[in-house]
Amino acid sequence: MVTITLKTPDYKRVAMRFFWVNIGGSVAEVFKGEFLWAPQYGINKTGNMFKPAGWETVKKVKEGDLIFCHKGRKIIGVATAVRDAYSAPRPEHRVAGPPHIAGTQVDLELTRLELPIDVSLFNQAFTRMHNQACLPRVFNKKGGCTENYMWRDPRAGSRVDRRFFSRKTSLSTSMRIPSKSPERSVVSKKE
Repeated sequence: MVTITLKTPDYKRVAMRFFWVNIGGSVAEVFKGEFLWAPQYGINKTGNMFKPAGWETVKKVKEGDLIFCHKGRKIIGVATAVRDAYSAPRPEHRVAGPPHIAGTQVDLELTRLELPIDVSLFNQAFTRMHNQACLPRVFNKKGGCTENYMWRDPRAGSRVDRRFFSRKTSLSTSMRIPSKSPERSVVSKKE
């Protein structure tokens, strides 16, 4: 098992957490602005407030967390959160939804994958090993991605993702610790 930890300046050790985001129609915004944004709530047709689990998950992102960016059954980028998620107004150019609803934003340092990775290469193994622990679930019973914005693997290591990316895309050599944060070192341990 590979566990990635970050060493903070005061020498506390913090486990890196793993998230998966379905960026769909906001892909241009994400890559240009290097941030994720989700409404803090929505209003349904009957006027009732709702909070989808995928939007709530955005609030849990912390500085240094790793986020796999998904669109169209492919991992198209990998991002590191440069600060904890925070409350933010809706981006100016958004047209969907009520403009008065604030959201949660995560600022990123983003690496776009030159060769996107088709999830069919690992979705069965991921489903078997991690899907039940993910909040909400990443894959449905048919192997497709569920209709949520963001998911988190609460366990200490998405082993399938980490091993796959290390071998197939040389992610291990291109991973960056945010330059906007205090100096941090990455330590890899095998257990």
